[in-house]
Amino acid sequence: MTRFRFDRRVTWALGAVLASTSTAWACSYVAARTASAWLGVSMFDDVSAPLPSNLAQCDALTPSELDFDVFGRRCRPIEPGTEVRTYAATLQVSTEPDETAPTVPVVTDAVYVPRREHGGDGCGGSSCGPSATPAHLSLVMELTDDRAPSTALTFAVWVSDAPEPVPSRAPSWVGMQGAFGGFASDRRISGPVGLTVPWSQPTAGRDRWVTVAVADQAGNITDFSEPMWVDTGERGCATGGLPQGMLLPALLGLWASSRARRRRPRGGR
Repeated sequence: MTRFRFDRRVTWALGAVLASTSTAWACSYVAARTASAWLGVSMFDDVSAPLPSNLAQCDALTPSELDFDVFGRRCRPIEPGTEVRTYAATLQVSTEPDETAPTVPVVTDAVYVPRREHGGDGCGGSSCGPSATPAHLSLVMELTDDRAPSTALTFAVWVSDAPEPVPSRAPSWVGMQGAFGGFASDRRISGPVGLTVPWSQPTAGRDRWVTVAVADQAGNITDFSEPMWVDTGERGCATGGLPQGMLLPALLGLWASSRARRRRPRGGR
């Protein structure tokens, strides 16, 4: 085997590996988590790290001097002895307060994924309609919290046409992990955190930026992240184009193939 033929086969093999491990996560659909009256608690949660003694209770409250705002929700610390129940369990409340906000999020990746139809019926019957992955923003950020798992944090995301370091308007989206993109393990955060943000506004091919802030279960809020540019090109398993990471191997493969043809002697194989 000539050196050039070997180089070409290695290059295409690398491309195949990258293609097989690209963005398969975007093709999965998981039911949305529904926020409860307690900050950072889903109504369907059945396992949780011990909740802080100053867990924030939000919405439908008689105004009080103890009230504070968390991304547009009026909240206050729960009273001692309050039972925190979800549809699935009664959650444990610790005797220790949480007085430390998570670290300021550092967004490292932001990609717009268009809606994708999968075909068939999502519920096994025609009443549910075709199965599809909704359009969304896929964000990855570095973030650390002293006690809460990533699924127990509340994320606020501002989407804008230009960098917005200090947003002065209401967030474009507020929610928790698991909107429909899966769940993180129930543990303290240390490292990359993925967040799926439902997003149906026209975005493909347009300039978009995101800024993020995060609140823990006691309502301690981080500063704003640095604005991050959103990749709005069509790619990944949500489209028929080349998946992320495939362009360079494909170009190298074409280059190696053309180089081998130019150097092949006449009459050779």
